[in-house]
Amino acid sequence: MSTTSCFAPRSPDSLEAISGICQIYNVPHLVNNAYGLQSEECVRRINAGRETGRIDAFVQSLDKNFQVKMLCKVAETAFS
Repeated sequence: MSTTSCFAPRSPDSLEAISGICQIYNVPHLVNNAYGLQSEECVRRINAGRETGRIDAFVQSLDKNFQVKMLCKVAETAFS
């Protein structure tokens, strides 16, 4: 499992290197991209890792990326 983004000061994992290792050793690779959907750099890293090696799945988080909870509350208020 690797991570594209996290709270500072942590840097993103090297998805290309990890993907390559997973490909060589036939190890499933899950990417935690919970905070990364809005970042073009994180999306680029996932695509590069997929092209270089193996990424079996990646996890997104709608509440962090699109503020779903806030939008639901706004909609609830608007239709009340």
